[in-house]
Amino acid sequence: ANLLYLSYDFKPKGFLILASGYNSDGSIIKQKEWINFSYRHQLILVGLSFSSRIEDLRNGNGYYYASKGSGKLLLDGLKQIYPIDLPIYLYGFSGGAHFVSRLAEWIPGKIGGFCAYSAAWWDKPTYLKNPPKGIIACGEKDERLGASLSYFLYGRKVNRQWTWCRVFNANHAQSAKFEDFVRNYFESIISKLNKMDVWIDITNGQVVSTNISVLKPALTCYLPSIELLDEWKSLNGVK
Repeated sequence: ANLLYLSYDFKPKGFLILASGYNSDGSIIKQKEWINFSYRHQLILVGLSFSSRIEDLRNGNGYYYASKGSGKLLLDGLKQIYPIDLPIYLYGFSGGAHFVSRLAEWIPGKIGGFCAYSAAWWDKPTYLKNPPKGIIACGEKDERLGASLSYFLYGRKVNRQWTWCRVFNANHAQSAKFEDFVRNYFESIISKLNKMDVWIDITNGQVVSTNISVLKPALTCYLPSIELLDEWKSLNGVK
């Protein structure tokens, strides 16, 4: 296990954790788009580099399972980077999505927002008093699409403020266009002033409610700002 992070010259307002594929090395933090975003919002940029044997991941004992040790390793590591508790923002792709989705369930009160993009299997979400806002996503041509959509739908049944993205024409690969949307999504959460959040129909992108207190049916998703709607439609191939 290892954490990579970039040095900073600001008073931090949070952590931004990036977790890419299975047993990845954390080098995703070198991407200039994430670096620029972290500086603009004064977030300490951290790359996750955890490793487990595939058989342990499949039997529920590897680093994907945050409540079984890897989550504590991360939190202990963040304390060494900066000793004061700060909101944590999470982006995970593939193996990273496995870890991110389970970490957000394990310590929801510490999570400012998260994105879990294209995990192969998911744990069923349960009712949480104050769950974090998040994106559940998968490429349209990815074989993980069904499992990812099912997880999103389970989350909506327990009233999660989640956004669904079926990334148009995408396979199992990281997407620069999708990551732009993730950064704009996080920015809407961080810069909440004068942002109108909405519920939309995931089949056609139509706004169905601007009242987040209303329990919506499963085939709706949440956007923290209506300004994200056109970008969401383009990403999902919705006219």
